Amino acid sequence: MEPTELGYLAIYNDKTLEIRGKGMTLYDAKQRAIRELRVPRSKQHMISIMLCEKDGKPVTHTPNF
Repeated sequence: MEPTELGYLAIYNDKTLEIRGKGMTLYDAKQRAIRELRVPRSKQHMISIMLCEKDGKPVTHTPNF
């Protein structure tokens, strides 16, 4: 089974970063965002990562009330 192409969006303060990769996990995306956005260790809990694309198709997030 071949890994799927995934796209994530990382948000920290007013900065955003698009992250793409084959078989990339949420953890991998967060570590890359920390590195590229230069987030200090004391503020790493303030990063938000969302899955936005799977195999080239957008992923829709809906609230559950």
